[in-house]
Amino acid sequence: MTARRGFRPPSFRPPPTRNTLLVVFRDKAGPIGHVAVGSALLDADWGGTLSMLPSGQEAEGLADFFCDTPAQAKRAMDELVEIGDVPFHPRDFAPRWFSPRNGSAAVGWLLANRKGRKARRLLTEAVCAELEQLQRILEGARRPGYRFHFVEAEPGEDRAFAGPALREAGNNQMQRTAPAQTMVRRR
Repeated sequence: MTARRGFRPPSFRPPPTRNTLLVVFRDKAGPIGHVAVGSALLDADWGGTLSMLPSGQEAEGLADFFCDTPAQAKRAMDELVEIGDVPFHPRDFAPRWFSPRNGSAAVGWLLANRKGRKARRLLTEAVCAELEQLQRILEGARRPGYRFHFVEAEPGEDRAFAGPALREAGNNQMQRTAPAQTMVRRR
């Protein structure tokens, strides 16, 4: 049996996630807080598809900025213990922190290069809105000593590890002040 020319089997897509993308911030003194972004970007990046768009030295992929939540790291370590004969150290699961400048460059690259066929399919209106929100958040956090990472928080998961919930302030204010001042704790 030969495949028809141009035939592409349907690709598997899981149902939409109920998880939420969080941007977690810290500075030299410790945690600042987190901003909940949404789930459209997580859905678009299922299987790392979106993270693989940047190529070469132009920008890091979004997946490079993700870390496990403490609950996810504990589950992974428990699985490795159960498997046995897999050496690891708990610091292998410690969160990594990144410069907002690098995160902003990765998001900016995706927004600037959304014209390709694959990018147009993945970067829906909802995904672009979340990317633009991430761009504003990361640009507002470009201060000496500020670091961030992304986490995919599950519904009902304790978010105490991420510090207090923050929200964006106006764009002009974000450009003039540090994130701790521009992002206001939710009431």
